[in-house]
Amino acid sequence: MTDLVILGSGTPNPDSGRAGAAVAIVADSGRWVMIDVGRAATQRAIDAGLRLTDLVAVYITHHHSDHLSDLPTLAITRWVAGAIDPLPVIAPQGASSRFAARCLDAFEDDCFHAQADAGAPSRPAILVHDFVASTDMVSCTRPS
Repeated sequence: MTDLVILGSGTPNPDSGRAGAAVAIVADSGRWVMIDVGRAATQRAIDAGLRLTDLVAVYITHHHSDHLSDLPTLAITRWVAGAIDPLPVIAPQGASSRFAARCLDAFEDDCFHAQADAGAPSRPAILVHDFVASTDMVSCTRPS
């Protein structure tokens, strides 16, 4: 059985009771993917009992802050938790994939060395796989 866990459904508007957009799809094995990674998604995943080291990939649907702003936190926290492989991120070409590829660039100092386990790489990493988003729209109409 596969579980669908709504981690957040908020908007960019500040609201202490709502996290930004994020959904986890969890397989029986415990491995999981995250679709969108809005504000507080990392903490909500931890609160839901999801192991960050079992995260397989992140899918970003589009470039709005409430769908991707927690990506650096997720990548760093996953790495501190013991993940040694780069975090795969699948994102539309353009602003979303550029943000994903560069969001850890601001953390250029060596502060990371003291945060992770001895066998971890010296810093967290994100591996971006981009795609060309379709402009085709599907229209849903009510039957007559």
